[in-house]
Amino acid sequence: MKKPSDEVEDWESRRELIIGLGEHSARKSYYPELQHRIQELEATRATLASANLQLQAVLDAASEFSIIATDRDGLITIFNRGAEKMLGYSAHEMVGKQTPMAMHLASEIDERGKELSKELGRPVTGFRVLVEQARVVGTEQHEWTYLRKDGGRLLVSLTVTIILDEQGHTTGYLGIAEDITQRKAAERQLLESEELLSSIINTIPNPIFYKDCNGIYTGCNDAFCRYLGFPREKIINSTVYNLAPKKLAESYHQADIDLMQKKGIQVYETPVRYADNKLHDVLFYKSTMLRKDGSLRGLVGVMLDISELKQAEYELRQKEELFHLLFEKSGDANLLIDGTAYIDCNEATLRMLGCTDKQQVLDSHPGDLSPEYQPDGARSASKANEMLLYAYEHGSHRFEWLHRRMDGTPLPVEVMLTAIPMRDRWLLHTAWRDLTDRKRAEAEQERLAQNLLHAQKIESIGRLAGGVAHDFNNLLTPIMVYAEMLRTSCASDEKTMKKLNGIISASCKARDLTSQLLAFGRKQILEMKIVNLNEILEAFSPILERTIREDIHITMKLAPNLGSIMADRPQIEQIIMNLAINAQDAMPGGGDLLIETSTIILHESEKIHSQLPPGEYVKLCVSDTGCGMDSATQERIFEPFFTTKESGKGTGLGLATVFGIAKQHSGHVDVYSEPDHGSTFTVYFPRLDGQSATADNVEEVNCPRLHRDICILLVEDNAMVRELTNELLTDQGYSVLVAEDPQQALSLMDTNLDAVDLLLSDVIMPHMSGPALFEKLKQLKPGLQVIFMSGYNEDLVANRHVLADSTCYIQKPFLSHDLLQKIDEVLSKKQSPPGTAGKGAL
Repeated sequence: MKKPSDEVEDWESRRELIIGLGEHSARKSYYPELQHRIQELEATRATLASANLQLQAVLDAASEFSIIATDRDGLITIFNRGAEKMLGYSAHEMVGKQTPMAMHLASEIDERGKELSKELGRPVTGFRVLVEQARVVGTEQHEWTYLRKDGGRLLVSLTVTIILDEQGHTTGYLGIAEDITQRKAAERQLLESEELLSSIINTIPNPIFYKDCNGIYTGCNDAFCRYLGFPREKIINSTVYNLAPKKLAESYHQADIDLMQKKGIQVYETPVRYADNKLHDVLFYKSTMLRKDGSLRGLVGVMLDISELKQAEYELRQKEELFHLLFEKSGDANLLIDGTAYIDCNEATLRMLGCTDKQQVLDSHPGDLSPEYQPDGARSASKANEMLLYAYEHGSHRFEWLHRRMDGTPLPVEVMLTAIPMRDRWLLHTAWRDLTDRKRAEAEQERLAQNLLHAQKIESIGRLAGGVAHDFNNLLTPIMVYAEMLRTSCASDEKTMKKLNGIISASCKARDLTSQLLAFGRKQILEMKIVNLNEILEAFSPILERTIREDIHITMKLAPNLGSIMADRPQIEQIIMNLAINAQDAMPGGGDLLIETSTIILHESEKIHSQLPPGEYVKLCVSDTGCGMDSATQERIFEPFFTTKESGKGTGLGLATVFGIAKQHSGHVDVYSEPDHGSTFTVYFPRLDGQSATADNVEEVNCPRLHRDICILLVEDNAMVRELTNELLTDQGYSVLVAEDPQQALSLMDTNLDAVDLLLSDVIMPHMSGPALFEKLKQLKPGLQVIFMSGYNEDLVANRHVLADSTCYIQKPFLSHDLLQKIDEVLSKKQSPPGTAGKGAL
């Protein structure tokens, strides 16, 4: 676009031309008209110059905007100061020049050209990209990137308007550009801030919402949508009546009105229906939003779901009530400690300590309720502090403690300390469990354990004694038999006979001693019968009277209707004699000996010994008024060879024998004694129900010995016993087959099956026992008779059916006539009707 000064110069040129033409044609008739036309042009020139000056002033005043005008082909006709300032080019450089595309980013021109080409359906390129939309619709606004002369860039909002003449023809284009670089940066920052704020708000797990002054939602976070179960588009521009039940919506709306009237902050609790269609307890925090001028803009609200909190509070109250209930009603002592002093206790504590008032306990230190020293020797006060400190540091502590009741008696307790966090400090919950009964039970258990250990020791010693007796019997057997055989052959030699009789007498005493060992070890064969203890005592009384010293007074108190027991009568007599002699030894200066019988029923809770089951028992008590015993002596009283007598005055087997016989009879022996107050020995025998004592129904038949046509199979693993027995039987005219073990016996039986009439066998042998051998031989010869011989016979416990006939066993050591008589009995004795003979037992 031309400047106004340029227009004036053009006008001067045209004026001179017109004047020249006027002078040339002055003489013509149309001169006055021409003169008038010139005057009009002069006036137009003046008006145009004024308008141009005004336009230039306007363009220069709009320095914040780039104003560029072009003709319809893109030649620049106007380039104002704003354009110079914005682009760095001068008007002199740009006016009359083609619009330089270098002012625009090529990529933007290409992209916009493609859009217009696609929209208009024809190619649009170059300058047309900038003005084509304006050419079509009259005006266009678009954002572009301008490139400055110095290479800088700026964002502009360019408005292009088409310029038309009076006939509507396009004469050019006017482009007004506004620098929006800073505004775009501000918008970008605002957008980033809004995105950050939105991200922060949406990250907050609590529902947040905004409302305008009319209660219409203008915004919310994701949590609000999620909790209520509505999409954001349904929430925005809606009211609470669209989201909540009517009754709740009315209360929410009224709360909003109250807040907006008062302006400020509002906090209240109310139920809210969530997406799960359940009512939740919610705490609302709401605040009004104000503009800069103080006018009300709306409100913002934050929701806090306190359903779980209220449930937790409810559970906490329940726990507190439960704790209080357990604390107060517990049978154990419960106390609270603050620091090192008791601040509360329950009724059980008062009962346990023997207090009448809590004030006797409160504010006291644990050491104040304890003896000065604990059982380990530590001072109660200092040790209590250590226990408390440990509980505070580790959270809990369990230990045993000795308190003291108000009456001074000891109170053993188990203490459990538990640290409890409070708002501003820690407390210790203390529970005491009274250990008095447990300590008593532990002491009783220890006593029973000692008794069991003692019984096991007695059992072990008994096994040892039985084994020794068994081996000793095997040694005694040949001594006694050979001595007897020599005595028979030396009947005329009185001096030799006396020596042999001494050997036999000493051997018999040794046999009796081993018999006592076997009784203690329960290895002796017993002939069990139904007997009455009162009858045995009455019959045995004369023997006692002759045996016990005259300075001892014997009294018997026999209970009527005593009932029967299953026992070996000689063994019961042995018990009575041994206990009586023991009492006599305890009363060297004389005294009283009391023998009593009675019936007792032992219940589960009244067991005398852990190995004595509940049931009905016959009790034999032997009491004396002697010197008594201390507890250490009582613990060993039943041990074999233990004696309190001087060396050489006692074997130490008397009470051990009593113990062994009692155990063989499924009974038990108990002792009670105090030094200088005598002793009482009590023997328990299982009582039989409704059975009376019976006599031996075996009828003895004196038959002559059978010396011919009798074959005996002798099985004995001890060579010495085997040889003398073979010699003895052979001398008596018996035919003898000798085997040193069961395997050899089976071989001999195979070849002499019809000849063998009697099996004479040891009980315990390698690889196979005597009873097992007999079972095999009976299968070969059912009518075979048997006699077992043994020093002790532990295996017969498991094979008691072998001893159904008590005559089929002979105890080692034996004399020759004992063995021969036993053979005669087995081969010749007539048996009583089945079921009347007593069974042998161990």
